[in-house]
Amino acid sequence: GWPGYPWYPGYGYSYQYKVGTIVLEMVDGESFREFMDWQEENPGLGKQSAASEVPTLTIRWMAQIDGYISSNLEYNQERAQRGMDEAFTQSPYLKK
Repeated sequence: GWPGYPWYPGYGYSYQYKVGTIVLEMVDGESFREFMDWQEENPGLGKQSAASEVPTLTIRWMAQIDGYISSNLEYNQERAQRGMDEAFTQSPYLKK
């Protein structure tokens, strides 16, 4: 924290996406297993639980493909594939 101020956990963030945006996220495997174990042990509690009770998913990588959905299915599929290919091209440290 800043001098004279106690530590504080911070604030959440909000995002706005266009209709048709594709968001890819890779989460840490261990945090995913912890979340899945908690969900299995607490069926139906996700939205009713206090945020501090639900394990946090740690996002290790994220890509966003902006765009609008068109009426042309072939165009939508090509745009999505091009965007995903570009996301991985820009992240050469990831293996397909």
